[in-house]
Amino acid sequence: MSRVVAIVGGRLQPEDVVAVAREGAKVFLSPAGEKRLAAGAARLAQVEAGTGPVPLWKLADLTDDAERPAPADLTALARHVILDHAVAVGRPLPTELVRAAMLVRADVFAQGYSGVRPELAERLVDMLNREVHPIVPAHGHFSVAGDVAPLAHLALVLCAGSDDYSGSGQAALGWHEAGAPILPGGEAMRAARLEPVRPNLKEAFSLIVGHSFAAGWAALLIEEAWRLWRLAVAASALTCEALLANTAAFDPRLLGLGPGREWIVRVGERLHGWTAGSRMAGNRQRADAFSIRCIPQVLGAVAGVLDRVGQAIGEELGLASDNPVLIDDPEGPRCLDGGNFHGARLSLAVDNLRLAMAEIGSLAERHAFLLTNGSRNSGLPSFLIRRHGLNSGFMLAQYTAAALVSENKALALPYATDSIPSVQDYEDHAGLSLHSTAVTDKLLTNVRRVLAIEFLLAAQGVELRLEEGKQAGRRTLRLHDEIRRTIPVWEDDTVLSRRIEQADALCRPGGGLDRLARETRENDHDDE
Repeated sequence: MSRVVAIVGGRLQPEDVVAVAREGAKVFLSPAGEKRLAAGAARLAQVEAGTGPVPLWKLADLTDDAERPAPADLTALARHVILDHAVAVGRPLPTELVRAAMLVRADVFAQGYSGVRPELAERLVDMLNREVHPIVPAHGHFSVAGDVAPLAHLALVLCAGSDDYSGSGQAALGWHEAGAPILPGGEAMRAARLEPVRPNLKEAFSLIVGHSFAAGWAALLIEEAWRLWRLAVAASALTCEALLANTAAFDPRLLGLGPGREWIVRVGERLHGWTAGSRMAGNRQRADAFSIRCIPQVLGAVAGVLDRVGQAIGEELGLASDNPVLIDDPEGPRCLDGGNFHGARLSLAVDNLRLAMAEIGSLAERHAFLLTNGSRNSGLPSFLIRRHGLNSGFMLAQYTAAALVSENKALALPYATDSIPSVQDYEDHAGLSLHSTAVTDKLLTNVRRVLAIEFLLAAQGVELRLEEGKQAGRRTLRLHDEIRRTIPVWEDDTVLSRRIEQADALCRPGGGLDRLARETRENDHDDE
């Protein structure tokens, strides 16, 4: 991997997270980041010299005076802050999510407001570059003061090997999904020749307070959402070919009538680009079903949401998501206690992302229904197969699409409106941003599979049109041919799930259909 991502502090973008988390790009702490870290640690030292250990005073609301630890116990208290919050359960999170969170957390520290020593950020960078990936259980994350549980599991490995944290945490030396060995945290750090960190009290809180897991995950989700959006436009174009759609409905003069229609016009232009040269789709004096004639309105609206959500995610990546924070003041450094850990904005953004992407799945399922409906598919045989009798053709593929879309209806429900109080009502409102990202990941997988079904059926429809002597557009024909490279024409029934899985593989990152859809990527939009 030739790309290197610099940690400057507050300037991460979703594409940086994707490069490090998914593609294994190397990371380095920039001189500017090092300078901010050193300045932040100096601020903390000045504040503590005047007011005492930060944030020891925060325990006043939670404990009696008699229970409050003495300064001599601060090392043990810092240890308990991390150990006590490592409460997640279940299977490990994917490695790419852990890498994303490590990168985002290091960048938060590099802003200098956390007051942590430079070696905390440096060690996270070293762990990324040497592929020491903490094992973080996937469930039990409450997202109240940020992602405290998963961050605590990450911190166990960062600190593993020191006397206070001996035997705590686990880490994989590489990607655990690929069979990398999983070792106790201390052994993993020693194998990578990395020294553990022994955090002070403020550093212990900074290691676990903030929504770095959710922000990193959201960055991966917005990248995947744009990728699926491009596939949806391509799949819709192939469906238009199979159904002999009236492309006059995609006239930009029509689509641009009104404010805020830029993305709707772009979708229409893309559909014309995909079907250029076709003798299947074209200008006709007829009205298609709404799911065909309104493709620009639906996918354009989705793109508008992705545009806004991407901006919000990019801004949340740059947030000083920690508490308390240290700033410079005319009278000297100050420690401010607030709620920058709360994931409300991120949760609202990802909830909207999920709702918009559910629309893509809903539209693709309607296309699958039309393609298999002999009374609505412009003369194609029912279920897209000529030899009926014993054969059901693609009848059951639409079942699968409908089931996935039905599941998405439940997954699309918002998490931002959900909250359960905890810690004796002290933490009485939760952002639940990590819940929102986790559910969105499931929904996007369902959407990809519904699009795979649409591609599979549309290719069969185009195949039948080609047999009639009709001509497809040059670029939609490439979509058809890419599918035919691995998936033959359906003539007699066989195990349909295998064909769906083959189509799904073509829709995954780097698959044949994904590569063709990326060729239409516009240069005038950073998130897309």
